[in-house]
Amino acid sequence: MGDKQVYISNRTLAQNEMTGEGKYTRLGEFLASRTEREVAVSFVELEQALGFSLPGSARMHPAWWANQTPPSPQSRVWTSAGWRAYPNLMAGIVTFKRDAGRSPALGRKQTLPDAFVQSPEHQLQEDEAKERLRAFLESAGWRTTIALGKVPGIDIEAFREGQRWIIEVKGCGSLSAMRVNYFLGALGELLQRMSDPEAKYSVAFPDLAQFRRLWERLGTVAKERTGITCLFVRSNGEITEVS
Repeated sequence: MGDKQVYISNRTLAQNEMTGEGKYTRLGEFLASRTEREVAVSFVELEQALGFSLPGSARMHPAWWANQTPPSPQSRVWTSAGWRAYPNLMAGIVTFKRDAGRSPALGRKQTLPDAFVQSPEHQLQEDEAKERLRAFLESAGWRTTIALGKVPGIDIEAFREGQRWIIEVKGCGSLSAMRVNYFLGALGELLQRMSDPEAKYSVAFPDLAQFRRLWERLGTVAKERTGITCLFVRSNGEITEVS
């Protein structure tokens, strides 16, 4: 659970930075890691990743997202990375598109940390992960009930020969910092559902190094006493269960 403490610390630090593009560093890192020509991010996802709320003007005034010269502290982050911002305030989404007329700052080749190396699992969203888990479970003789989209309730409930398996599933998310929230959220939601002493309980995530590290850092005592296991889902349908 150490990542939770790191995230809280980073959030406090970000909130204390009242000016300058430094507070939007994570956005720049995210954009530098993308390979597609455009990417859409909701304001909620962006706030979760940054660790603080966007100012009210970001939700009310398109000018906050202006790709202006001279740049604002926030626009300097995405323009330096070679992107332009196009907000949809009604939908609460901003779409970043590559600036065909500019390359990243100083034209230098960027070397990205491992956390930003993209794999098919970086595109694996929650419903896609659920469908791969469904196929895996049904091939092993389980009958499944799955809540897709925003349907409330248990994400996956499976039955086989008197056994019951309850699984809480999360997708990749758009930004690295979101995965800490997803991990903690999945554990919290699963713990609230632990009312059947005979059932098996698991959390499931795309098979990414960050999710594996978060699981490894979860205390052994917590795992043993709750009996929770973790399922890592690959885009090709391969599932790995870790206790």
